[in-house]
Amino acid sequence: MPENERKMHTQSVEIHVTAGPARGRSFVFEKSGHLIFGRAPDAHISVPDDQYISRRHFELSINPPTCIFRDLGSINGVFINGVHYGGPPSGQDDSSPQPPANELVLDDGDEIVVRETRITIAIRPTSGPEPATSIIAHTQGSVQDREVALLVLTIPQSLHNASPQSETLFSSLIGAILTRIKRHPASQALLFLKYLEKGLLMAFSTMADAGDLAQDLLESPAHSNEPIRMALHWGVVRTRPNGDIFGREVHRVYRIEGVRIPESEPDGSKSDYLLITQQGLAQLPDAEQRTFRSAGRFQLEGFDDPCELWILTKNEKG
Repeated sequence: MPENERKMHTQSVEIHVTAGPARGRSFVFEKSGHLIFGRAPDAHISVPDDQYISRRHFELSINPPTCIFRDLGSINGVFINGVHYGGPPSGQDDSSPQPPANELVLDDGDEIVVRETRITIAIRPTSGPEPATSIIAHTQGSVQDREVALLVLTIPQSLHNASPQSETLFSSLIGAILTRIKRHPASQALLFLKYLEKGLLMAFSTMADAGDLAQDLLESPAHSNEPIRMALHWGVVRTRPNGDIFGREVHRVYRIEGVRIPESEPDGSKSDYLLITQQGLAQLPDAEQRTFRSAGRFQLEGFDDPCELWILTKNEKG
C-alpha cells in the first residue's frame, strides 16, 4: 500500500449518551483526549442531580483507536456490558476470569451503564480508502465474531431494593436458577454466562438448546409471586479472548428484555413470559414456532429497524 494512502486511513472514537439526563450528547475524538463523567459541573458529561453518581465517577482516556475506561474511586462503580467495574465488589461467577477492578480497554459497541445513563462506544474509520490488506495479525487471542443464541433472564423488580431480606432472597433465587441451568441438558451448549444487575445473560451455540432451557424455566418458574421475564435472540456477537461477549446484538437483546408486555396473557392477567425475535424464531422447528403468538412490532432505543417480537407465556406453555 502506498505510504500516503496508509496515512489517510485513520480512526475515531465516538462517545454517545443514549439514555439518561444527558441523553443526546456526543463526542468525537480523532486524536488523544479524555472525558470525565460525574456530578461535578465541570465534568464533560455532568449529571448533577443524582447522588448515586460520584463527583468524578469515571474517566475515558482516548488515543484512537484505543479507549480506556478508568474508575475514579466512585462509590458505586458502573456496569460495562453487564459486568460490574469499580465501586464495591459485585458478585460474579467464580469460574469466570476476573477483569481489573477499575480499568478496561473498551471496544466498538461496548456500553457503559450508570443508573439511568447509558453510554455507547463507537470506533470507526474517519477517512481514506480501506487498506487492501489488514496490517493487524489476527491471532488466537484476538476478538472474534460468532453466531449465538442470546438469552436474558431478569428477576422480579420487587427484589431490587437495599433491604437485607431482599438481597438474601435475590441471591437465593439466582443460586436456584444457576443450579437448574447447570443440571439442564442445554448446559452442554452453554458458551457464556454472567451476572447482570437484575439477572443473567447467557449465550448458547444452538437456539434449540437455549429455547429448551427458557421454556423449561417458563413451565416451572423459580419465583411464585411475580413474573420473571426472558428474552431470546439469535445474532452475531463479538467474543474477547477471556470469553466475554459484546456488540450490537447483545445491546439488542437487552433492549428486547426491556420491552414490557403489561397484559401478557390473552385474558389480561400477568404471567411469566418469554419474548423471542424473528431471527430467533426462524431457528426453531416449525412445531415450536407455532407455540408463540405475535406480541407486536417495537421500536427499540438505539436501533433504526423495528423489531417484531413473539411471546410465549407460562399458561400457554403449560
